[in-house]
Amino acid sequence: ILSKDVKIYPNPTDGELTIEFENPTHEERLELLDLLGNIVFESPYHKVINLAFLAKGVYFLKLIDKSNRIIDMERIIKK
Repeated sequence: ILSKDVKIYPNPTDGELTIEFENPTHEERLELLDLLGNIVFESPYHKVINLAFLAKGVYFLKLIDKSNRIIDMERIIKK
Protein backbone atom coordinates (compact mmCIF):
# COMPACT_ATOMS: atom_id res chain seq x y z
CA ILE A 1 0.00 0.00 0.00
CA LEU A 2 1.42 3.35 -1.03
CA SER A 3 -1.48 5.56 -0.04
CA LYS A 4 -3.67 5.31 3.04
CA ASP A 5 -6.35 7.26 1.15
CA VAL A 6 -7.02 4.44 -1.34
CA LYS A 7 -9.50 1.65 -0.64
CA ILE A 8 -9.70 -1.34 -2.98
CA TYR A 9 -12.28 -4.04 -2.28
CA PRO A 10 -13.32 -6.82 -2.28
CA ASN A 11 -9.98 -8.55 -2.45
CA PRO A 12 -10.01 -11.39 -3.35
CA THR A 13 -12.63 -10.70 -6.00
CA ASP A 14 -14.59 -12.87 -8.40
CA GLY A 15 -15.47 -10.00 -10.71
CA GLU A 16 -16.19 -6.42 -9.72
CA LEU A 17 -13.53 -4.43 -7.92
CA THR A 18 -14.24 -1.10 -6.23
CA ILE A 19 -11.49 1.54 -6.08
CA GLU A 20 -12.06 4.60 -3.93
CA PHE A 21 -9.67 7.39 -3.10
CA GLU A 22 -9.97 10.91 -1.80
CA ASN A 23 -10.09 13.83 -4.21
CA PRO A 24 -9.81 12.11 -7.61
CA THR A 25 -9.19 14.52 -10.49
CA HIS A 26 -10.54 11.96 -12.97
CA GLU A 27 -7.27 12.25 -14.89
CA GLU A 28 -5.91 9.16 -13.15
CA ARG A 29 -5.65 5.82 -14.88
CA LEU A 30 -5.58 2.18 -13.86
CA GLU A 31 -3.20 -0.53 -15.00
CA LEU A 32 -3.58 -4.18 -14.06
CA LEU A 33 -0.48 -6.31 -14.49
CA ASP A 34 0.02 -10.04 -14.40
CA LEU A 35 2.88 -11.64 -12.47
CA LEU A 36 5.19 -11.22 -15.47
CA GLY A 37 4.57 -7.47 -15.58
CA ASN A 38 2.36 -7.55 -18.68
CA ILE A 39 -0.52 -5.08 -18.71
CA VAL A 40 -3.70 -7.16 -18.97
CA PHE A 41 -6.15 -4.28 -18.43
CA GLU A 42 -5.91 -0.52 -18.48
CA SER A 43 -8.46 2.24 -18.41
CA PRO A 44 -9.14 5.73 -17.15
CA TYR A 45 -10.05 5.75 -13.45
CA HIS A 46 -13.48 4.32 -12.70
CA LYS A 47 -14.76 3.63 -9.20
CA VAL A 48 -15.88 0.12 -10.19
CA ILE A 49 -14.18 -2.11 -12.74
CA ASN A 50 -15.26 -5.56 -13.90
CA LEU A 51 -12.50 -8.17 -13.93
CA ALA A 52 -14.74 -11.18 -14.64
CA PHE A 53 -12.91 -11.75 -17.96
CA LEU A 54 -9.59 -12.46 -16.20
CA ALA A 55 -8.29 -15.90 -15.34
CA LYS A 56 -7.99 -16.81 -11.67
CA GLY A 57 -4.68 -15.68 -10.22
CA VAL A 58 -2.66 -12.85 -8.72
CA TYR A 59 -2.41 -9.42 -10.36
CA PHE A 60 -1.07 -6.00 -9.43
CA LEU A 61 -3.27 -2.94 -9.75
CA LYS A 62 -1.54 0.41 -10.25
CA LEU A 63 -3.34 3.71 -9.87
CA ILE A 64 -1.37 6.36 -11.79
CA ASP A 65 -1.80 10.14 -11.79
CA LYS A 66 -1.58 12.46 -14.81
CA SER A 67 2.15 13.00 -14.15
CA ASN A 68 2.77 9.23 -14.47
CA ARG A 69 3.43 8.87 -10.74
CA ILE A 70 2.09 5.77 -9.01
CA ILE A 71 -0.52 6.81 -6.45
CA ASP A 72 -1.07 3.27 -5.21
CA MET A 73 -0.18 -0.30 -6.10
CA GLU A 74 -2.05 -3.28 -4.67
CA ARG A 75 -1.91 -7.03 -5.10
CA ILE A 76 -5.29 -8.27 -6.36
CA ILE A 77 -6.42 -11.87 -6.17
CA LYS A 78 -8.95 -12.99 -8.79
CA LYS A 79 -10.81 -16.06 -7.58
